[in-house]
Amino acid sequence: MNHDDETLLKRQRQFMQLVEQDIRTANRDAMQNAIPELTKESFMALARVVASHRAKYLKAAVLLSKQTPGTEEETRVLSSLPALSKAYEVSRDALAALERAIERGYVDIGSQ
Repeated sequence: MNHDDETLLKRQRQFMQLVEQDIRTANRDAMQNAIPELTKESFMALARVVASHRAKYLKAAVLLSKQTPGTEEETRVLSSLPALSKAYEVSRDALAALERAIERGYVDIGSQ
């Protein structure tokens, strides 16, 4: 690697460090306004919502396994699965995003 390549790599790393700091600040500022303080109770409330959606989805999946193929009941249960799956996936992703925000220090944690 020649001197010009090393200089370029160093400038790129410095640039990315500055950008990452600004991104961190932007995320923290935005989330502090949206979520001023997160408590264990509010975090767990979201976790319970996710668990409820997962349970509803899996309950329907198990119910589907008990249906006779081609019946109206099987069609009804089968047609409910996409919405139940979507509710679970969206809530699960929201919880994961909140976990990442906490891990990165974007959200203040309350003392409770």
